Amino acid sequence: MASKSFSVFIDQLIGPFNKTIKVDSDKSLSIRSFIIGSMSQNISFVKNSLESEDVKSTINVCRKLGVKIKRQNTGSYKIYGNGIGSFFIKKNTELNFSNSGTASRLILGALSTNPNIQVKLRGDHSLNKRSMKKLIDILSKFGATFLPKGKNNFPLKMISSSLPIGINYKAGISAQLKSAAILAGLNSYGNTIVEERNSSRDHTENLLKKNSQAIKVAYKRKKKIITVFGKKYLKPLIIKINGDPSSAAFFTALTLLNKNSSLKIKNVGLNPTRTGFYDIIKQQGAKIRLLNIKKKNNETSGDIFVKSSILKPIKVSSKFYSRTTDEYLIFLLSQL
Repeated sequence: MASKSFSVFIDQLIGPFNKTIKVDSDKSLSIRSFIIGSMSQNISFVKNSLESEDVKSTINVCRKLGVKIKRQNTGSYKIYGNGIGSFFIKKNTELNFSNSGTASRLILGALSTNPNIQVKLRGDHSLNKRSMKKLIDILSKFGATFLPKGKNNFPLKMISSSLPIGINYKAGISAQLKSAAILAGLNSYGNTIVEERNSSRDHTENLLKKNSQAIKVAYKRKKKIITVFGKKYLKPLIIKINGDPSSAAFFTALTLLNKNSSLKIKNVGLNPTRTGFYDIIKQQGAKIRLLNIKKKNNETSGDIFVKSSILKPIKVSSKFYSRTTDEYLIFLLSQL
């Protein structure tokens, strides 16, 4: 096999700068807002949503499930939810999740305990190659059926549980699987207990927390215990999506490595499960300050102010893994 080579030509270096910017909205929060809004009662309002292909796939699937979603202007939507268990769709209709692993896992969680659902499932070429075995194992415990038996990737067929019962689930580091279990538990009989030993993104439980009748989050001996009380009413969402901290990390690294530069990134999500990059890079000598910190819908946000810095080599504990999963490439570049 012949080896391949390539060359990179840099036409012009980036000069010093002093800027204030905004970054794209958070994809994780955008997707979850549409799904939870579709399961809630009355009208939910989502502002400043990301309008990427993954988010559009989420909206399209929710609409296929009988949810009215009205786009008011760029990033702003009304979601006319009918409550948990209200999704409906013609038998054997195909749901196409395109490339969104988040949308597929979360929506299937909600559908698995929704009555009278029998759908075909697929994605694009990339998503169809991803294993859904862990998701299938979880949702099968709620009583859902996946066909053909033993097949663990799309295309698949799912038949929802006719009598879903809450389960006990020990979560790993996957926020998507944890969220699927939570959403399935919302329409199950009895309680679903999710035990989390290792922290993962907590956007789903944060958006649901105001529904104290439906979910409770507690901590016991360094373990997070999420209790989902099935068959409860969900209040509508009113949310403005923050900037994506992973997108902001690229601009942060660029500023740190550029000489005589500074940057302010406004209204970035600073959820502690997403800020591992910033915590690590500050330990290595980065000049970073977090300003105008506020909290809404149990999500922390603020401005990031960063200045050119000389960084030390990076060596950190594996405990940061789940908080930095989108930023490994940036760490590599910062050490070159």
